[in-house]
Amino acid sequence: MSRTILYIIVAVKASSIHGESLGLYHQNARAVPPSICSGDLSFTKGYRCEDYEVITKDGYILRLWRFREGRTKESRREGTKQPVFLQHGVFLDFWDFSYTEMGIYDLPASLNLVYAETGQKAHFIGHSQGTTSMFAAFSQWKVEERLKSAVMLAPVVYLSHMPFGVTYVYCHAYIGEIVQSFGISECNLMTPPLDTMLRAICSIVPLTCLEIIAQFSGVRRTVFAHYDYGNPATNMEHYGVPEPPAFDLQKIPRHLPLYIIYGGKDLLAVPQDVFHLLNELRSHRNLRELYVDNYAHFDFIEGMNTKEIVYDDVVSFIEGIP
Repeated sequence: MSRTILYIIVAVKASSIHGESLGLYHQNARAVPPSICSGDLSFTKGYRCEDYEVITKDGYILRLWRFREGRTKESRREGTKQPVFLQHGVFLDFWDFSYTEMGIYDLPASLNLVYAETGQKAHFIGHSQGTTSMFAAFSQWKVEERLKSAVMLAPVVYLSHMPFGVTYVYCHAYIGEIVQSFGISECNLMTPPLDTMLRAICSIVPLTCLEIIAQFSGVRRTVFAHYDYGNPATNMEHYGVPEPPAFDLQKIPRHLPLYIIYGGKDLLAVPQDVFHLLNELRSHRNLRELYVDNYAHFDFIEGMNTKEIVYDDVVSFIEGIP
């Protein structure tokens, strides 16, 4: 089996970070795309790229791409470099998994590989659902021994303040016409008939469907919990309790440097929900935050001035960690 996931390992200098990182994808093993290490990214952009694969405890194959150096001469100097691990948000093809599996299986396996290859703990940088997976991993004591710091861009943990219109768009943008053709006028993702239909639709619609269902099924809840199967009996089968258990954010190591960065125009990681997250982390001893007033959700990876507004500050944050 192969899970559609992207991980990028970026090697950086201990004193500074050079080069760029691009988010790509990885498909089912039966149709694995050509390695990005043999494509334009490596040859025409001047990066030194390496392929890695790792098998998770639940039997999935993950592909990781490692960039040992950037394009500048300084980045190519010999010496010890710190590994930086980048985790994407929702840009996938294979849909039958959620942030729970990513946090419990994928991130630990990937970070263990980074440690095995470099002998060092990694600096983690995640965006959107990439942060959700890491917070899930933290709460399960899965990754703290492999991390030196964590930077969360537009963190998605609580969704109770997300505007209804955003939920509506996600519900209806790809499946609305199909759902309505069956005479269903509401988008209630947790009803058994619609759940069955969604699983059929999701096999052909280019969406990470289960992730979206998992994320939005509790959109009005204020609890960060495992995926809700929508049925007490099924939840009992998976978790031993009728309701999905909550993740415990208090298990995040208080000494770990943690940087939360969020935007005032974000309709997914809404500031009020990020405030809720920050309140949960109020006892953290090494917490830093950055609020960018005019940033929306994807500005953190696609904004024209993101380097100056966000990335340079992230570099300084990482450089300041002993």
